[in-house]
Parts: sequence; C-alpha cells; structure tokens
Amino acid sequence: MEQDDFVTMLNQEGFAEIATVVREPHGGIGLHRHDFDAKALVLKGEIRVLINEVEFTYREGDVFHLKAGLPHAESYGPDGVKYLVGRRGTTASLPAERQAECRRDHRSVGDAAANLL
Repeated sequence: MEQDDFVTMLNQEGFAEIATVVREPHGGIGLHRHDFDAKALVLKGEIRVLINEVEFTYREGDVFHLKAGLPHAESYGPDGVKYLVGRRGTTASLPAERQAECRRDHRSVGDAAANLL
C-alpha cells in the first residue's frame, strides 16, 4: 500500500493521531497492550508481532492492525523498522505532554492515564 493511500484510509477510519515510528535493529518491546487501536504501514525494515504465541512478520508495504487491549510483543529485524502508525481511542483524551511521554517511553496510554489520578 502507498503511504498517501494509507493516510487517507486512516483519516476515513477515525485514526486522529498519525506518527512515524523508527525502532532500532534487533530491538523489541516485551509483552504489553495499549488502550487504543493502532494501524500501521511498514515503510522500511521488518517488525515481528507476537500474539497468543503466534508470530506475525510484517515488511515494507505491509499493514497491520492491533485492537485496543490486545496483549502483544514486538521485535525488529536486522535493519530495524520504520512504520507510519495511526492511533484511535483514548490517546486523544490525554494532554499533549502525556501523549508525547507515552510515545517516548513506549508505555501504554493507560499507564500514563493512571498517573493523572
């Protein structure tokens, strides 16, 4: 899928927050979940997503969708990964500085929201 078509699709489906994410070669994030839907287009490299002990591999041009609350782990290929991601859900309800903190720290938005209480 082309990047422009993907962005159009995200907008039509209500993904208000769109960002480009770059991850390091051979890196990863252990089991976690988000309280928002995420839909991503791989622009470069490779990402492997582990869901219920089944690994799914996505490469340049592939699109993947993670529903809110779905436990998953991520690992990245030898060249890392770069992807365009849209987020839909509770992210938009957090203040901008907390949204940035969630992206920077790779924490779920739910963790950051709990810190607001």
